[in-house]
Amino acid sequence: MESLVLVMNAIISGVILGSLYAVMSMGLTLIYGVGRLFNFAHGSFLIWGGYFTWLLYEKWHVNYFVSIIVSIAILFVLAFVIDKIMLFPLRKKPEYDYGITGLLVTLGLALAGSNAGDVIFGTRIKTIPKLADGVLKVGVFNIPYHDIAILGSSIAILVLLELFLRKTTVGTALRAVSQDQVGAKVVGMDIDRLYRLTFALSVVLAAISGILLAPKLFIAPHVGWEALFKAVVIVIFGGLGSIKGTLISAFILGIIEAFVSMYLGMFYVQPVWFILLVAVLYIRPRGLFGQWA
Repeated sequence: MESLVLVMNAIISGVILGSLYAVMSMGLTLIYGVGRLFNFAHGSFLIWGGYFTWLLYEKWHVNYFVSIIVSIAILFVLAFVIDKIMLFPLRKKPEYDYGITGLLVTLGLALAGSNAGDVIFGTRIKTIPKLADGVLKVGVFNIPYHDIAILGSSIAILVLLELFLRKTTVGTALRAVSQDQVGAKVVGMDIDRLYRLTFALSVVLAAISGILLAPKLFIAPHVGWEALFKAVVIVIFGGLGSIKGTLISAFILGIIEAFVSMYLGMFYVQPVWFILLVAVLYIRPRGLFGQWA
């Protein structure tokens, strides 16, 4: 009976982690699927969602949920500015390989964002309150309300994202660009506007996941790099640019992380993830679903 409870606890924890990892990784999938850009600054945007929320709530005493909304809005605007100043000029120079050059630019952004966090906020870890306090007791299971809030928020975000991509004109345009950029240009789509919107949307998803993650893992520059590693493994495991692959792999790896943490310890999570990634790529070099799905 006790072992069954442990297994069920691991599955519940894994599903909650998987939902959060799905939101965290979806932004990386979107920007690669539409713009063919591998965004190394994804983890940096994640921690800055937490930093801005901490600054507004702890230092300026803004209402907690208002702080969250304002932080997301700040990063949305910041993403537009970054794309306009740093990425848009690269797309206008055909002599450059946008994928490689953009990767180097976002790597520079990641390093700058990480170091700026140390300089502005100091090296001490920061934390923000949980979305909800207390524990839900269901028989022998104890589930923190914050974890339930993470699961509910993540599922709601993923459903809204799916509806946006499938049911709106802009979402349909993004999917069309991901499948055929030349054809999208021929029919008159504003490719740069769609790229900019996708980049901003990916940054918002990173910021939201950072805010949800902060009460569990704190806010510090190293958290961004760890999150980037996990997001990269998830999107490659599922197949670069595949929404369905990212979603499925996030839950698979989230549940595996829960079991590995329970039986072996957190130290072994990343090595196990990496071994699984190599095994999947050996069998399916493009990942589980190597296309926009």
